[in-house]
Amino acid sequence: MGKSKYTLEEKISILNEKELFNLTIEEICVKHKISLPTYYNWRREMENKEIPLISSTTDLKNENTTLRKLYTDLSEHNYKLAKFLNNQAQ
Repeated sequence: MGKSKYTLEEKISILNEKELFNLTIEEICVKHKISLPTYYNWRREMENKEIPLISSTTDLKNENTTLRKLYTDLSEHNYKLAKFLNNQAQ
């Protein structure tokens, strides 16, 4: 078997297009000039390597919510730390 012209990152990106852009598998295959078996082989390869793919937009929304909460908590902590350091400098 020859070396793939796609890197691992490119394969992951192509597989994620289904959820990100709401494309069918056939549309993805035509767009990237790959066969259906290739698409499914790549997907199985990612599962075997335990590389997570985007499974649904719900997962993205949950991740976004989590990241927003982390950002808010960090911002609040940063504000308190800056306030404390400002008081120490006076």
